[in-house]
Amino acid sequence: MQHEKAVFRQFALPVSVFDHLKQFQRAYEARHGVRLTNNEVLSIIVKQHQSMTANVEGAVPSHDRSERH
Repeated sequence: MQHEKAVFRQFALPVSVFDHLKQFQRAYEARHGVRLTNNEVLSIIVKQHQSMTANVEGAVPSHDRSERH
């Protein structure tokens, strides 16, 4: 994994999102034999999302924009 400068922020996740993160973490460890930190897992998930939405105009659906605070 490429090392970049880190930004430290404290934030809350809905329980269902945190459960998904942990499921991903366990599956990754089972598949690759490597235990990732929560930060590493979140980085992988966000980078995968970036790749999937890179060619999509306006990557954030309009209904998601209205939920931002």
